[in-house]
Amino acid sequence: MKDIHEEINDITAYLKSQKSYSRLKDIEEKMENDPQVISLSLAFQKTQRDYSDGLKHYEEDSIELNELQRKMFEAKYELDSLDLVKEYYNCLKEVNEPLRYLEYNLLSKFKFKETGCEKK
Repeated sequence: MKDIHEEINDITAYLKSQKSYSRLKDIEEKMENDPQVISLSLAFQKTQRDYSDGLKHYEEDSIELNELQRKMFEAKYELDSLDLVKEYYNCLKEVNEPLRYLEYNLLSKFKFKETGCEKK
């Protein structure tokens, strides 16, 4: 009988053998070499740092912090609007679907109580 680790390795190998997984890896490689994705990704990271720094210096509802947050959201939106990034997210959903199914089915075997987790 296989132990849980062997079963997990088998499931991992199966998931990695799917077309959607190899397509995801291809898209990732394209994104890593796409100048526009790189530029917008770096710009978004900068706005994240600026916002994080702003949290240390400004009040929560301040005009300055709201402006930093707006810039961060705009940078993220611009990055997410690229066709290659959209394709990546769509493919990622496809790759993650079996994982969500597995997680749901594993968790449904347990019931949760306020005092903790007990097996049905």
